[in-house]
Amino acid sequence: MKWKGFKDIQATIIIDLSLSEAELLKNADRSRRKNVKKAENVGLLFQEVKTKEELDKWYLIYQKVWKAGGIESQDISEFKKENYKLVVVKKRGKILGGGIIEELKDKIVFKAFASLIEFQDLRVNDFLYWNAILYGKKLGKKYVDLGGWQIKSRGHLAGINEFKEKWGGKVVYYYIYSKNPAYILGRKAIRNFAFGRWFWDRIKGRPIQRRSKHKKNKNEYENKESIQHFSTINKIFEKEKYLIEKYFKGKILDLGCGCGRTTKELFDRGYDVVGVEIVEDMVKAAKDNFPQINFEIGDACDLKFSNESFDIVFFSYNGLDYIYPEKERIRALEEIERALKKGGYFIYSSHDPSVLVKKFRPKFIFRNLMKGSIFSRYKYEQQPFGGFYTYYGNLKKQRDLIEKNTSLKYVETKRDNPKDLHPYYVFKKNGK
Repeated sequence: MKWKGFKDIQATIIIDLSLSEAELLKNADRSRRKNVKKAENVGLLFQEVKTKEELDKWYLIYQKVWKAGGIESQDISEFKKENYKLVVVKKRGKILGGGIIEELKDKIVFKAFASLIEFQDLRVNDFLYWNAILYGKKLGKKYVDLGGWQIKSRGHLAGINEFKEKWGGKVVYYYIYSKNPAYILGRKAIRNFAFGRWFWDRIKGRPIQRRSKHKKNKNEYENKESIQHFSTINKIFEKEKYLIEKYFKGKILDLGCGCGRTTKELFDRGYDVVGVEIVEDMVKAAKDNFPQINFEIGDACDLKFSNESFDIVFFSYNGLDYIYPEKERIRALEEIERALKKGGYFIYSSHDPSVLVKKFRPKFIFRNLMKGSIFSRYKYEQQPFGGFYTYYGNLKKQRDLIEKNTSLKYVETKRDNPKDLHPYYVFKKNGK
């Protein structure tokens, strides 16, 4: 047998087009189906285009998006092959996104998809992917190849993986071959080690790819295991009872409410409360369990409430600690201050750094060395339902960060007992 060269493993996601359109949509994740319907309702249009003018417009979007992700874009000439098709999503004649589709004998392959981030609320990506899948079916193809699935992905690539997985396809592994050992070794180093990827980007003169840990945390919270875990937690802690009875009054914002654990308690006590959570499926679970309570999808870094709307902002279960990087944590604190009435209280729980003493074991140290977080206040932790970047700060660090960036002033710390490593902190907004 002829030697093919050194080999490395690669993966992609394949969707079987022998299924009916209804079956294809049913296999997609519920959130994808919902987003497609929303996109259809706002009047998005999917079409194949062939003019140079439209290719140039799409290429500018592609360059902008890939540069933001730290990925080197291909030259436009690479997209002018005879079997390459450009499909785009438009609204009122304006191109909002699109992608190149390679047409092969029995399948189509997604090559370069991109959409403008400022129109993400219109669900352009979902609409684009769904209609591109149907495009392959209309061409009579057997399969759709979603254009790769990154093994041991990091940062935004992990988010791309998860997005593709939600279309109901199958991850397929295969080998690639090269007679250049350096190429194969380089691929493996880039895939397996953070330093390898950093080194390769420096050699190629590419912008260093930054990992979106805030999105990574959100992605982990979106998985089924995480939602099931938080759905089973329905009690409140003694320290929370103490704080509720001492400080709570008026209108309350329950931030990072998850599946409604604390929101229900506050509602049952007669408070005017709204629960806000960034993970859509958790909000759905909360609404299903407690339909009488007001739950909304929202981001702590960009609250959709008027200034001075709440008497209390409550951020329980250490939720603030999963907002990364620190500048985003500060943004969230500024938004909380803005939404608080004068004289109102911000009450939240956080991780005491003393807990790290027990965690500083070889596996924890190695993992954080590889993630580049060993000297950061954010440490990477593996939990049963996913890996999370978590903020650790003592009282001094908490006060310094909040009082330096907002008008909030420290009031007290509350623990269930002296060994409690997840204390609550109380801050008050200047005013009354």
